Amino acid sequence: KSVGIVTTTRVQHATPATSYAHSASRKWYSDADMPEAAKKDGCTDIASQMLKNTDIDVIIGGGRKYMTPRGTKDPEYPADFSSRGKRKDGRNLIDEWQKMKIGKVARYVWNQTDFSAVDPETTDYLMGEFVV
Repeated sequence: KSVGIVTTTRVQHATPATSYAHSASRKWYSDADMPEAAKKDGCTDIASQMLKNTDIDVIIGGGRKYMTPRGTKDPEYPADFSSRGKRKDGRNLIDEWQKMKIGKVARYVWNQTDFSAVDPETTDYLMGEFVV
């Protein structure tokens, strides 16, 4: 069986995140959105739970800024400061996701051209993170 999340909003948003995350706040998209006390108590942000809590075959939606370290320029909108990475912990969850898929074909796409080039017959995992 395969599991997929496809949304027109951020994949870290409250509704799609119910598939994989448990959070005291629907707004804890990345660690930068969490209070220090919550982190000290062992709570984790929604984006990191997307990698840890379940094995999702297809993830498509917005929210790539919650997946990359603070200040990381967005590949599509490099001059837009609001689109830059938000993570304070320095983690690049996109890279981590790809490294987790040892022995599998894991494709990450962020634009229509790359998405259209994905061959579903030869792709085991797909993550499409866009700006929303």
